[in-house]
Amino acid sequence: MKMCTIIRIVNDGEEDYPYISALYQIGDYHAIFNYLKQWDYGDSEEESPPRLALYDRTLHQDNSYILLYNATIGGTFALYAKPIQGKGSQ
Repeated sequence: MKMCTIIRIVNDGEEDYPYISALYQIGDYHAIFNYLKQWDYGDSEEESPPRLALYDRTLHQDNSYILLYNATIGGTFALYAKPIQGKGSQ
């Protein structure tokens, strides 16, 4: 799997977790996706392959991002930026 940039990981200890969790409960994954994209400042260098095997499900994705949810570790949401074609992606 290609390396992706970690934009934000939100678990139940985060201040905005209740807001994100409420959106999850009503199935508004696109709103979670858009909310978490606010933390993409374009300067993160922390890369990792999205650990799809560890996450229960992909909630939403487009050509630039992927939003993952893991119910097994307390309901953790993770937004990754996908590699940009032509910028080090293999």
